[in-house]
Amino acid sequence: MPSLLAYIQPAVVLYDLSKDGIMVTGLDGKISYTNPAIRELFGYSVEQVNGRFCTDLRHDPNFRFDKLLSELSAHDNIIRVINCSGNNGKNFTVTVNYTLLHNLNNEPIGVLFVFKEKIGLEEERMQHFHHQINLLKA
Repeated sequence: MPSLLAYIQPAVVLYDLSKDGIMVTGLDGKISYTNPAIRELFGYSVEQVNGRFCTDLRHDPNFRFDKLLSELSAHDNIIRVINCSGNNGKNFTVTVNYTLLHNLNNEPIGVLFVFKEKIGLEEERMQHFHHQINLLKA
């Protein structure tokens, strides 16, 4: 069975070029991949994020990764507007698309987070994230 990193490797070139912040975690919440945009958004280096738990970076005491997994097991894709705090203490609001990743046997293997700093109306957000999902699935 290929690793999570091997699974996402074909999309990493697209992820790295995206202006949206992209993070991939395993089912344990441990960060496997971050693109340059998300590291810039949160103010972290690769060394500071890869291998850490996503809950360490969220700066939100109410965020529970196990709760997110439970919700994703029922919906596969969730879009939320959340407040975050970067490494430098800067507070900002982002729209986040959480998507459950599956292997070729349709078994869940990880979570894809796509962070968009500013986006307009709900319909525009939905179109944007559906476009992102289609690109990432290609």
